[in-house]
Order: sequence, then structure tokens, then C-alpha cells
Amino acid sequence: MSTERKAENINPEGSFVKKMFFGQLAIVIVLVLMEVVLRFWIASPFHMVRDVELGLVGRPEARVVFSKEGYFRGRLNNLGLVDSEIGIGHQPTVLVVGDSYTEGLQVPMAHDFCSIAESLLTGTRVVNGGASGRSPVQDVLAAERLAPKVGASAIVLQVSAGDLESLFSEDQVHLERAEATNSEKWKIVVPSGYYRFTPEGRMKMKIISHSALVNAVWRRIELLCGRETRRLRRKWTRIPSTNGGDESKLFKEAAEGMDYLIGRLSRSSENLFLLYIPELQYLSSTRWIKREDRRSFWVNYARSRKLRLIDPTDALYQNYLKTGKVGHGFQNSVLGEGHLNSIGHAIVGECLEQVLQEGLSRRGQLGQWIQDEAGGNELQSLPASH
Repeated sequence: MSTERKAENINPEGSFVKKMFFGQLAIVIVLVLMEVVLRFWIASPFHMVRDVELGLVGRPEARVVFSKEGYFRGRLNNLGLVDSEIGIGHQPTVLVVGDSYTEGLQVPMAHDFCSIAESLLTGTRVVNGGASGRSPVQDVLAAERLAPKVGASAIVLQVSAGDLESLFSEDQVHLERAEATNSEKWKIVVPSGYYRFTPEGRMKMKIISHSALVNAVWRRIELLCGRETRRLRRKWTRIPSTNGGDESKLFKEAAEGMDYLIGRLSRSSENLFLLYIPELQYLSSTRWIKREDRRSFWVNYARSRKLRLIDPTDALYQNYLKTGKVGHGFQNSVLGEGHLNSIGHAIVGECLEQVLQEGLSRRGQLGQWIQDEAGGNELQSLPASH
């Protein structure tokens, strides 16, 4: 028997400890490699910080890698926005606020519709102030903060079909009718405890903000739990359908609530625009616009309030008929559904540039509407949706 074999037989515990050490070392090396790969190419650590009014906002200068839908790799600017560095200059600046459609984490920064519009406009800065999960109420609050920081001479509020319900959703910052003694008809309400984390929640946020691996695992668990919760809810709970139902009450309250928000937004800039992002069913031969009544609401609202509206619905669909390429969806998600891809962003950016080019030289209509409202004149009634 060799000397090494004899030594192993004499000290079996030392051999076991040695194997455990190298086994744990191998695990650590694998975890470090996974962290590096995830952090630089697949998913970054959580890049958001809490805000009691806006929910989650981007951490300034945070590095972001997003590959769940489409692909983005870049760094947030000094304001925590998906945009290049911003400072107040002498050139006209358009601030665009909205949800994940505006934020555009599914495409490279240079390909989102704010960057496209800026490249087409001469001497005008277009600032991307979008953030995932926001409602129009939070967009207005964000615009009130950002407008003076970027020197906004015009503001674009991006909306979509689901924003009507989110105006009044009690689980996030929402609108409620004000008391009769209040001069304002509506007020903005922040739910109790909204994004005020427990010590355990703060610890979780700290961990996922420093580790791409933990953030990816945690997000996957949340995704699976959420999917299973929705499946069980659909199975055991009867959810009333809104298709074809009478939504006139919702439309009326949404119009009144939007009047309040537009009035607040006008304090930051009287040069306001609405941008509607549609949901399309590209393969349908009949109803290719999802929730067409919602589109009609925003079109009629903008017309009656003399707001300039950017509506790329027809341009997106006509491009699909001409080229066969959809403006929504990605190879790593579902083509034709979800967020705008680079094609969709390019089309929206062109539509945005066209309306901004014309609208920036036609100021005064919104100011007249605000004077009419302040003077107590009856507003033009909102046309019925079709």
C-alpha cells in the first residue's frame, strides 16, 4: 500500500474536510460566474428605488440590463431616466411622461420613440420621462417634478386603453372626489403604506439591488406565484366581462378626472399633447383594434378639450399590411403582442415628430380652454364613444 493511501486511511476526517472545502469552493465559483454573466448580459440588479408618490423610480446612473421582453443594456441618466444626461439648455425641450410604453426598456435607448422624434426634430430636445407601472395620475406628479429640472417648454402625456381604470385604482396613487368645501372637484390620494416597506421589505430591496442573481431568482418566483394566483382566480372567481358593456359612467368620470389632471399639468406648461399607444390584433381580419371604445374615448377627449393628440394606430396597422412586420412583440416574447418593438417605436416616433412640429407653432388653444373652465363656462360635452 502506498504512503498516500496509508495517510488517507490514518486521517479520514481530513480527507472529508478537504472534499467539502473544494466542493464549497466550486459552488462559490459557479455562483460568481452566474452573477457576472447575469449582470453584464442577461439581467442587472434591481435598478429602482422607492418613492412614496411615484412608486418606484430609477436610481440615477444605475446600469440596466433587461432581457425579459426584447433587449436593453445601458445606463440611466442623472435623473434616473432612460435617456442621455440632461441639463437645462437654450433649446426647446419636450418632456414625455408615461408608463412602460414610453420608458422603452424593450429596445436600445437610441431606438425608443423619444430618441426617434428627437433625431427628426431640428434643435429640439425630447426627454424620456417614462417609468413602468405608472398611471396618468403619477405621470402628472412626475411631470411636475421633472418639468423645471429639464426646462420643459412642452409636455406629452402618454396614455393607453387601461389608463381609465388606473385613474381610480385604490391600490395605487389615484383620484378621488374632493369634499364639497374644497375648491377643486378632485384630489390625488396616496394609499396608506404605499411603498413604505417593512424592515424585511427594505432588506429584500437592498439585496436585490446589489445582486443580479438574487434579483433574477426573486423575480422568477414572483412571476410564477403571480401566474398561479391569476390562474386560480380565473378558475374560482367569476370576473365580469367589460366587452360591450355600458362604460358611460367610467368615461364620464374619467373625462372629469382628466380635466383636473390636465389643469394641474398646464401649470408646468400650457403646451400639452396626448399620445395614445394602441393594442392591436394584427392577424384579425375584422376587429384589429383591441378595446376600440377606449381609443374613441381618448380621440374624443382630446378633440373636445382642444388638445393635440398623437395617435399612431393607423400608421402601425398600415405598416403591417404593407410590410408584414408587426410593431408589437419580440422573438423572446410573443410577436404581435406586448410592448412596442423597434419598428413600432420608429413609427410612433415619426408620428410624434409630425404632431410636435405642427403643434409647437400653434399655441393658445389649451390656454383658452383653461380660461373657459376657470370662468365657469360649460365645457363642450364629450362625444359618445363608438
